[in-house]
Amino acid sequence: MKLIPPCPVIDVHHHFATMDAAVWTGGAGHGSDPRAEFMAEHHIDGVFVLAGATGVNAANAPSVNDGVAAYRAKDPDKYLAAFATVDPTDVAAAVREVDRAAVELGVDGFVFHHHFQQTTINDQRMRPILEAIQRHRKPVFVHIVSGSLLEDPWRLAELAQEFPEITFVGLDGFSSPGGAGEMVLIAKQCPNLLFDTALLASVAHGLDAFVEAVGPERLLLGTDFYTQPRLYQVPFPLYEVLNLGLTDDELAAILSGNARRLIGRA
Repeated sequence: MKLIPPCPVIDVHHHFATMDAAVWTGGAGHGSDPRAEFMAEHHIDGVFVLAGATGVNAANAPSVNDGVAAYRAKDPDKYLAAFATVDPTDVAAAVREVDRAAVELGVDGFVFHHHFQQTTINDQRMRPILEAIQRHRKPVFVHIVSGSLLEDPWRLAELAQEFPEITFVGLDGFSSPGGAGEMVLIAKQCPNLLFDTALLASVAHGLDAFVEAVGPERLLLGTDFYTQPRLYQVPFPLYEVLNLGLTDDELAAILSGNARRLIGRA
């Protein structure tokens, strides 16, 4: 069993907020950094820090995004990217915040978790928001958790086909045994759509079949890490990927190369 990665590792799915409060409360005087400790323990060199969606609205989205940008600034060699979020139910405020976060904060992309944002992925209100993001040439992360009708993967595929200039990343797509086959189908339909490994099903996840069907360049390591509350003890997706029998080149792409290309640091 492989436990040590043969290449650098970047985890693209870390949230900076708690599950029940989207505003970051970190900073000086908060003791040790559990995220940094987790990274060191599991040989993870860098992470993308994503704004949490729970409780985010048009009024507090700017403070949420200020927080995620500040978290990135704590250690930019470790916290490689900051992804902002906006409230898709208030289009005018969302577009303003997209512009502010992209220009003033210099965020690396945007993230949505529609299950917690009270709308579907392909709601018509998403179109002007995505048009604004497209103007800034930023990638878009979208959760597609198995079991949520609001986050059905076909809804993301519809947007990916409608906005071919945006690189989308489907988060949590392999969270059920049946999800793997669906990810292959929509990956073939949408060349601008990548996927992460967070919430990976422990049985019949189909990662190896996905890599064989569409290539390692369409997959990113993600573990869905929260500092509070800690949702797991061992990053199963990392060790599962390491032991799929992939070549070192394939592992290098999935574990870090694809992530670096996504934010222009290849």
